[in-house]
Amino acid sequence: MDVNIALPDAAELAARLRTVPGAAQTALARSINDALDMGRTVSSKAVTERYNVLKRDITEHMRLYKANPGNLLGFIRVRSKKIPLIYFRARDIKPGGVQFTELVRKQSVLPQAFIRTMPGRSYQGVFSRIGATRLPIQEMTGLSIPEMIGKSEVLEPTSAAMNEELAGRLEHYVSLFLAWKSTKAPPK
Repeated sequence: MDVNIALPDAAELAARLRTVPGAAQTALARSINDALDMGRTVSSKAVTERYNVLKRDITEHMRLYKANPGNLLGFIRVRSKKIPLIYFRARDIKPGGVQFTELVRKQSVLPQAFIRTMPGRSYQGVFSRIGATRLPIQEMTGLSIPEMIGKSEVLEPTSAAMNEELAGRLEHYVSLFLAWKSTKAPPK
């Protein structure tokens, strides 16, 4: 999934910075990086508002590849496996089944599932049988973090926030470099 950010007045901003060597590329790179940081923040907040996961569990699976003046490409890569249902507050219910809360304030029930601790590994999980016999069993999983971020309820506010941040920060860096040109003090 891609979030494309657009800047309608980029040519006009680049024209204003022609008198400062390298300023247009540096301003764009810094603005892209600020938009990426905003995208990470907004997407992790939107996921925690919708799904029953912790922010640190989301951000540890995100990696930012930042832009620089020589390469104005920046992106966020999100990788993770599907999250086991035991992490979604799973609990046994009687007369049978497992209740879990993957979405915030919405409990779900798997009637044929059960919670067991695997011998020798002290790993607890939610399992269900594959067929009519006792074995084999398979572990039940929920969504992965990229799937959570890919939902429109998360992706749309992230895209809007990144577009707004890019436009605002680019205007900030343009004014910073133009002020630097008039004072000859290098911007920080």
